[in-house]
Amino acid sequence: MKLLIIALDGCDLEIAKKLNCKNILQKRYGYVNNDVGVPELPSTLIWYAFLKGELYPANKYNPKIFYDLLSSKIEDTIFDEYNSVVIDFPCYGSTDVFKGEIRRALSSEEEKTKFILKRLRKFHEKFERTKSALKSRKDADIIAVHFYLLDLMQHIYKDASTFYIFVDRCLPALFNIADDRLILIVSDHGFKDRMHHGYGFWSLNGDMDLGFPHFKDFRSIIRRLLR
Repeated sequence: MKLLIIALDGCDLEIAKKLNCKNILQKRYGYVNNDVGVPELPSTLIWYAFLKGELYPANKYNPKIFYDLLSSKIEDTIFDEYNSVVIDFPCYGSTDVFKGEIRRALSSEEEKTKFILKRLRKFHEKFERTKSALKSRKDADIIAVHFYLLDLMQHIYKDASTFYIFVDRCLPALFNIADDRLILIVSDHGFKDRMHHGYGFWSLNGDMDLGFPHFKDFRSIIRRLLR
């Protein structure tokens, strides 16, 4: 079995259900425990646990290293165990760094518009690269991509429903060329009042019920999915 991993950063399960985002929810879905020992739920620590199968030492974390960890390529991850094509992923050499951009976007309507257009272009770029990989790298055990669009828009807007619907409508373009790959969608946290809040979630196009895993459990979960 081969796997397509779509990481939708900040996608809130309750909002996806309320908006009837059937493509995001797929066939089966559930919550994910994202307790990484830091109340602010920093995305980098959550994705670190996803990749490594272990927690980053919370006592070593401080906000200043958020972007360093985001763009670093950590070693000994689930991607390194398999023939993987990684389009972009936090803690795995990500080039999608947005330091200072949210604050600037909130400074004026003009800056907000520029920010939204930039993030839509970035989404499109990664989306097209993922489509290309699905067509040309059928040998890959794992194809993985991470999108920040929903997370960043919810830091800007209290109601980002439009962007949920947009992402949901885009997904079939990937599903339709994924052949017989299992498709795992995963989100690191939800949102409340423009701040990270609540559990993450998973969804799967297959019949397996993943239950209520912790993010550090996904290394073993992915091994099972690829059997």
